[in-house]
Amino acid sequence: ESKCSLVFELFEKMKKEGIEPNRPVFLCVLKACSSLRDMNRGHLVHYELIKVELDREPAIGNTLIDMYTKLGFLEDACRVFEKLSDRNVVSWDVRISGLVQHGHNLLALEIFKKMQQEGLKPNKYTFSNILKAFSMQGSVDDVKALHDQLVKCSFESCIVTMNTLIDVYGKSGHICEASNVFEALQNRDIVSWGTLIASCVQHGLDHTGLAYFERMQVEGFSPNEAVYVSVLKACIMVGMPLQSMILHHQIIRAGIRLDVAIGTTLLNMYGKLGHEYAHKYQERDGPSLLSRWS
Repeated sequence: ESKCSLVFELFEKMKKEGIEPNRPVFLCVLKACSSLRDMNRGHLVHYELIKVELDREPAIGNTLIDMYTKLGFLEDACRVFEKLSDRNVVSWDVRISGLVQHGHNLLALEIFKKMQQEGLKPNKYTFSNILKAFSMQGSVDDVKALHDQLVKCSFESCIVTMNTLIDVYGKSGHICEASNVFEALQNRDIVSWGTLIASCVQHGLDHTGLAYFERMQVEGFSPNEAVYVSVLKACIMVGMPLQSMILHHQIIRAGIRLDVAIGTTLLNMYGKLGHEYAHKYQERDGPSLLSRWS
């Protein structure tokens, strides 16, 4: 915050000394307006840009769209977008991302179609945002069509985009399609595993989720908070109390902070098990089972 305030001070001092701000200076000031959520100053800077005829340049215009979008002024963002003299793929990405961020998924999909009609090739950010829009608004056939497009554009190696695709398939209950995307990944990360496991558990495929969890560890991946939450839920649902408590010990030994999600899941788990069962586990079964799971 102090750095952003300093940007404003230097900007005002610069103008008082008669030095005209250039493109990099305006970009810094717009980003500072966005960071401090200072819309009044943002409008003033925009007005200055109009006066010096820099508002329609792609870099400036894209930053203006981003600023207005982040602060919730979507109509202003739209006006800047429409006035841009040369819209590049970043312009479209910022516009689409903002619409998805604020829940205007249908409009985002319309903009995406218009982008393609104008001959611009989507990049990985475009696809990730459109996949998010499809997860909220769109049929599985739409997602499959976009999936085909991803393959044609050779984005199968983009882990972020593929993880989003797994998530979209998973949330819509198409676990087989999600699994196929996952298996095709050459370089999986913990998000890939966590997304697929969460999808399985969300749709009642608890044993499948647990099988992926075991395989994940065999392949050398350490669980994160999100994975532990999903797996704890699966253990509770399939009636595996000892394994649930072993997971609790793993969480403690891994030094993972008990945030709201993990804490709530553990409370739910112990609420269903009862204190008596937990006490017996600690005294008799804990050490031997822990050694088996470590």
